[in-house]
Amino acid sequence: MKIPIICISSFEKNYGKTTLIEDIIENLKDLKICVIKHSSHKILDDYGKDTWRYRKAGASISAIISKIEDNAIIYLSNKKDTMKILYKLKPDLIICEGFKNSKYPKLLIIKNQEEIKKIEKIPKVIGIISDIEIKNLSIPILKSDPKIISKFIISYMKGIKNDRSL
Repeated sequence: MKIPIICISSFEKNYGKTTLIEDIIENLKDLKICVIKHSSHKILDDYGKDTWRYRKAGASISAIISKIEDNAIIYLSNKKDTMKILYKLKPDLIICEGFKNSKYPKLLIIKNQEEIKKIEKIPKVIGIISDIEIKNLSIPILKSDPKIISKFIISYMKGIKNDRSL
């Protein structure tokens, strides 16, 4: 079964990606959605801590689970393993925050005219989210309304599931 993956990306930080994804999840609450956030900053696994030591020793997966909080953090030696693990969870949809240059389909948030010129450099843009006037693009342009974007995602998902060539 093909699981749709859609990235919500932008050229800059603080463009409202997280808030938009929260709203999309709320609008699509009948779906099982997995979310991955791309970070260009160091995350948690501090030098010398147990999970760091396990990975340094060669563990392909190292996890930490908290009895205080209802969560777990999993460190993988290979980023490609993340998608394999998510596929095993059988979500209806995987949303990636960021991943602007990835091979995955994406909705790109545009805030100014200068960014329009950069769109062609970004792979697999399936739609633009913007409140500025944009002309002469062959891809859909969506207002930054979470309900409209959620409907677009549902429509995209139906197209993926009906496409036998994938």
